[in-house]
Amino acid sequence: PYEKDQVVTLFLRERFERVDSFVMSLGQMSSLPPSKLSSYHNGKCMQEKTYTKNNLNAAGFKLYYAYIPKALLSVVVDLLRALKTINFTCDIFFAQHFLTAFIAIILKKLGILHCKKIVFWMFDFFIIPPEITRSLYYRGMDAMQGFLRSHVNEIWYTTPRLAECDRERFGPLPISVAMRITHGCFFRRISTPKPPSVPPLRLAFLGSLRRNNAIYETIDVVRNCIDHGMDIELHIIGSGPEDQRIREYVKLNTLTRAITFYGFEDRGEQIAKIFSKCHLGMALHPSDPYGPNW
Repeated sequence: PYEKDQVVTLFLRERFERVDSFVMSLGQMSSLPPSKLSSYHNGKCMQEKTYTKNNLNAAGFKLYYAYIPKALLSVVVDLLRALKTINFTCDIFFAQHFLTAFIAIILKKLGILHCKKIVFWMFDFFIIPPEITRSLYYRGMDAMQGFLRSHVNEIWYTTPRLAECDRERFGPLPISVAMRITHGCFFRRISTPKPPSVPPLRLAFLGSLRRNNAIYETIDVVRNCIDHGMDIELHIIGSGPEDQRIREYVKLNTLTRAITFYGFEDRGEQIAKIFSKCHLGMALHPSDPYGPNW
């Protein structure tokens, strides 16, 4: 469902001799066009299902107790549907999402999945956010994370910082669970031109448009710099429940010429092109649900 899945596909192709089954559910997809699940066999598309996309600007109770549970349910149903095509005796079950790793553990405990090794490739660490509705949702993921890290055979971390945060939150891994750091394989190299010289100084903000992500403070920085005579721009990539209010805040501070909104974007190539125009990234928030992996 994200740009990183392209990397996963390349990673598997480059490092494994053969992949018998590759399952990818786009039930959580929030990009355009609406989510799709395509089933292929021997290179031929056998079936395709389209979902309703998530509301990018939703928040509160409706988002965390209606939209997201519905999307996660779609993911689980897709995985269960796909299981009928899988040979349940395999060497390695490679899970690049905590939900698929969790399902693999349950299937193995039930005696349905027979494999020598379950590998969980961890690229997300969910710091519990302050809002009540969001925190309850993230506590559920936190509980699943605490369970599966003790029941897989290996955990592959994309960065040392991610491994450190996981250890700080849950303690050391059991002796039975091996740890690897997959340096650099999370990213593809995307060629971009060097940013033009200053002025103006171009700043970039990438993230969900929420109050606790310090987006308002970032805009205040731009206002302060301009008030002190600096030639400065801010490029904002992302969407969220504060989207419309932030745009009004920009107008109120007469910053429409200095700030550019790109909206929701999950294409790595496009994000790289925007970043290549900028000189500095802004991350003023002390904590964020996606914290250490970024």
